[in-house]
Amino acid sequence: MANGSLTWLGHAAFRLDTPGGKRVYIDPFLDNPKCPEAEKSPDRVDLIALTHGEAAGLIVEVEDGTKAYFAGDTCVFGDMQLIGRVYEPDLAVLPIGDHYTMGPKEAGVALELLGTKRCLPCHWGTFPLLTGTPDQLKEHAPSGVEILTPEPGESVDL
Repeated sequence: MANGSLTWLGHAAFRLDTPGGKRVYIDPFLDNPKCPEAEKSPDRVDLIALTHGEAAGLIVEVEDGTKAYFAGDTCVFGDMQLIGRVYEPDLAVLPIGDHYTMGPKEAGVALELLGTKRCLPCHWGTFPLLTGTPDQLKEHAPSGVEILTPEPGESVDL
């Protein structure tokens, strides 16, 4: 876990384990149908971060300087270019469900604006209404962008 890890807990919920040992839950909707049973009652929480409410997502920077941008429930917007320019996130976590949020095509444009080379799609596959898929995102993502596709409960390195 050189840079920490990010575990998808289904829908738009994540557990971030930082290199310094902090446990951060981002948008912890742990009652979603895809959340692994073992993750529904966390034994430890150091911080909860929410993208929902007034926010246009958030940037999380861990102890070693690695940065992730969590777009939350939003669509692509022009200021994503400023987020990319100012914060230079190493990873973008973008919704792709195409209902209530952006779909794969809009997420591809978001990746162009952000300039990020790694993306973890979320907000898909939880409910039948959410039709966007990671494969569709791969069709729309800029060349050279790695699309990470963990199953709920699986982790990726930051």
